[in-house]
Amino acid sequence: PLTVPSVPTNVTATSTSAQSAEISWEVSSSDGGSAIIHYTVTSSPAFISATTTSTSLTATDLTNGTSYTFTVSASNITGTSSPSVASNSITPTDVPGVPTNVVAIGGDKQVTVSWSAPSDNGSAISLYTVD
Repeated sequence: PLTVPSVPTNVTATSTSAQSAEISWEVSSSDGGSAIIHYTVTSSPAFISATTTSTSLTATDLTNGTSYTFTVSASNITGTSSPSVASNSITPTDVPGVPTNVVAIGGDKQVTVSWSAPSDNGSAISLYTVD
């Protein structure tokens, strides 16, 4: 008799660029006697739930600075497997935004420069360079 596929294994996630991640996994050890129709990738926190026929998926529009894990389930004509063990955790980041409200006040052989801090886009700003 046909059964649901076994659970996909070795789910890994890699932060590839700002707001995105590449998720990959190994095929289920058993297709349950019927070809796997698709895999479903779900993130935690709940942001995406997407299907693919491949063993990898690029998740886009993630929130920079938010930590995500991903699970994968396999489906055939009988039904859907349980979700996999969660992937490693990734946190997408991007370069910080541009400082605003820059003000320079000249003095005796010195200049005092101030600005409003930009968005850190998920990673703490560790240094400003004033040119």
